[in-house]
Amino acid sequence: MTKSWINVMRTVAVTALMAGGIVGMGSAAQAAPTNCDQHAISNGYYVYCGKGSGQYRAAITCWYNHGTQSRDRFGPWRTAGGLPSQVSCLTSEELGGYRTEKKG
Repeated sequence: MTKSWINVMRTVAVTALMAGGIVGMGSAAQAAPTNCDQHAISNGYYVYCGKGSGQYRAAITCWYNHGTQSRDRFGPWRTAGGLPSQVSCLTSEELGGYRTEKKG
């Protein structure tokens, strides 16, 4: 009786793991954001993506210390179709480059 109980529990555990894996795979099928409006703004960058189910954010490189050093700054992650992502350099920094980062 004990051996059959172990087999039943093993079957239940494997079934639960498989079901969890199948459910988890659904979230990986996100579409990267598209239909993006993006442009440089006063010492920064603005991006808004209207379609897709993934996320995006504005990313910039800011130069400081008389252009000898740089740092990256990032806007908040946003869901496509929601709010725009925007980020700016400090007033003591100069915009060196910008890009849109996407996930999903």
